[in-house]
Amino acid sequence: MGISRKRILLALAALVGFLGLLVQSFNILATRNREQVQEELHKVLGKDVRFERLKVSLFGGFGFSAKGFRIADDSRFAATPLVQADELVLGVSPWNLVLGRIVIDSMTLKDPEFQIITNEEGLVNLAALASRKQEFGSFPRLPTADKHRATVTFLVSHVRVENGRIAYVDRSVKEPGEVQIRNVQLDINGLDPRRKTKVKLTAALTEGLTRDVHIDGFIGPVTDDRPWLQQPVDLEIKFDSLYVPLLARAVAFLRNKIPRELDVTGPMALRMKITGPVGHPRVTDFTLNVPLFGSTDYNA
Repeated sequence: MGISRKRILLALAALVGFLGLLVQSFNILATRNREQVQEELHKVLGKDVRFERLKVSLFGGFGFSAKGFRIADDSRFAATPLVQADELVLGVSPWNLVLGRIVIDSMTLKDPEFQIITNEEGLVNLAALASRKQEFGSFPRLPTADKHRATVTFLVSHVRVENGRIAYVDRSVKEPGEVQIRNVQLDINGLDPRRKTKVKLTAALTEGLTRDVHIDGFIGPVTDDRPWLQQPVDLEIKFDSLYVPLLARAVAFLRNKIPRELDVTGPMALRMKITGPVGHPRVTDFTLNVPLFGSTDYNA
């Protein structure tokens, strides 16, 4: 009994010592290579990326924290940022850290705001951004011959959005459509252009609800020689409370398409599955519950 307890104490002491050594090693490596991480971040996300400062982060896992993160929008769409967040956390692989390498394997956006805009010519700012920057598939590497500096590599396989907000504006119609999506939680796992990528998103489209939008499934494999509208998806989509006036304001082609005689005054519930290319998906398992003629309950 005494021997077992002694072994346990020795094992715990060794573990604590190893963790302390790992923390110290990361702190030294990160401090020496912080400027290189900043250069690589600009190469991965583009020259339009800005942030106030980049510092070493030890709490919640080894990594770097970019405060005041933002990506500038194209001037054809808006003067405000396309993406801005309180913080971008870059997670570092601990196993590669043991070998003296800094490998960024995850990105987390905290409290971000996204603006998606369709301008008067029908162009979407996200598509314009994609044309300026290659897809996530080919992350640049910047090896260094300096023996005092570790190699910094971006091999991101996990992207996360915490408590995000999306503002969608469509200016391609006479009366611009606009909708706000709140409480966005997004997880993208297995980010690899050669394989399917797991995607899970929850959000609030209706005011007063915590979560009423659920999207779960896969995207890809991504093909580099195809535009993003031709990339494959396999997604299950569920809206628990889809309000018709809100939907009509956001989606231009639905305006004046729903007869007033139906008197859809309450929210609808919608479930469907979409597969195939983003631009021309196949819709299956379609279920729509609607309260017609002023009813407070689903009757169609």
